[in-house]
Amino acid sequence: MKNLHIESIERGINPTLVLITESGHDTRSLGRMLGSLIRRATFIGLTGPLGSGKTCFAQGVADGLGVRSRVRSPSYILVAEHAGVLPFYHIDLYRIDDAHEVADLGWDEYLGVDAVVVVEWPEKAGGLVPASKIDVDISHLAPLERRLTISATGTQEGRLVGDLAGLLWESARGAGEAEPLDRGTSG
Repeated sequence: MKNLHIESIERGINPTLVLITESGHDTRSLGRMLGSLIRRATFIGLTGPLGSGKTCFAQGVADGLGVRSRVRSPSYILVAEHAGVLPFYHIDLYRIDDAHEVADLGWDEYLGVDAVVVVEWPEKAGGLVPASKIDVDISHLAPLERRLTISATGTQEGRLVGDLAGLLWESARGAGEAEPLDRGTSG
């Protein structure tokens, strides 16, 4: 990705990546890279203000999972189900007021299967969010530029984010970009 810049990589059990994208296309491409690495049930929480690119990132994850149907923001329907290498559930909690409403959506059913669950506004679910997860926080820097902070909690999730860091690192080196700031050691 030509217009993606690695700001920092913190490796270890719970790695964190901080990246800058310069377009919606690059944000989606980053999601696609992550989606292509997923082989089993994974929870991804997307946070950020309205219009930050959460749905764009979710579309990329779906692309990486081989989802062929059109992925749109499920703001009004709350949950969209798609078929891919693994089932893909895209949940938008923006219109939800509290965790009780989240439970009423059948939350446990979505988390209890071998699927990729991508949730926009996961903070609305409170304590219902699983402990093992990937968090993606997206913030505006400029009209098209975004800062994405991708962090992991859990062994499998840590490996996924570590693998994503490795792909991005090699891509940056292959493109002749300056070495990203790397904090910590791989593991």
